[in-house]
Amino acid sequence: MENKWDRPTKVLHLLMIVCFFSLLISAVLIKTLEKSVSEQTMLQMGYFHFYAGVAAIIVVSLRVLWGFFGAEPVRWSNLPAGAKNFWKWARPEIEFVLTGKDSTDRKNTGHNILAIPVYLTALALFIPQALTGVSLLDHLREEAKEIAIKDSARHSRPASLKEGIVFVHSGKKHKKKAEPREENESGHEEAPVTGGLTEGSPLPGQASAVSGHDGDEKEEEESLAKELHEIGIVWLPIFIVAHLSGMIIHRFRGENVFKTMI
Repeated sequence: MENKWDRPTKVLHLLMIVCFFSLLISAVLIKTLEKSVSEQTMLQMGYFHFYAGVAAIIVVSLRVLWGFFGAEPVRWSNLPAGAKNFWKWARPEIEFVLTGKDSTDRKNTGHNILAIPVYLTALALFIPQALTGVSLLDHLREEAKEIAIKDSARHSRPASLKEGIVFVHSGKKHKKKAEPREENESGHEEAPVTGGLTEGSPLPGQASAVSGHDGDEKEEEESLAKELHEIGIVWLPIFIVAHLSGMIIHRFRGENVFKTMI
């Protein structure tokens, strides 16, 4: 196979390699070291994984766009249109992989015909992977706030037991006295002011129950997004192995695909 890839395509391909390996390694570390490292370290690894994902989204998007404006061998228009053309080009390629026999019917372009299904499948899986990853940014921010609150509480503890006792006793001195009942013009006693609550207003317990229900729904959504996102630990290694296997087979058959791509 001739070296027909242009320079931007090669640069984008190298960046994709860096991004995907960064995503895979950081995901495995987050999964395996979850209970053996500090919360702060886990948060840092989570942010690294997130920004590696953002970089991957940018690089993949640029590669898709470059398929419309790049050199002829790397354009999407150079791919076979329809299943009939695909199998017409795939048969001589399969024969070359299995037997090493090259033929004039074999399509020699910037895209390997047998790699197209792998790329399309990976792209189809990458889109929901990217969407769920971006949606989990709020989860990272909430974890950062919780860690900051814990650190703040740890540093704001009383310097001594005596200071803690003084603080507790000083708080007891300022107990709120019961508000006296007032009489209206008819001489009947009126109930004390209830802090703005009117008839039909939700009680504090009811309000907290509603907010708790919303919090549960949010946690369920985040849990579902996290489970879907973790599928990437399965398909990303399969994609990498399939990609490398094809390159190794072609190298064994006498074609230096590594040189073509880099």
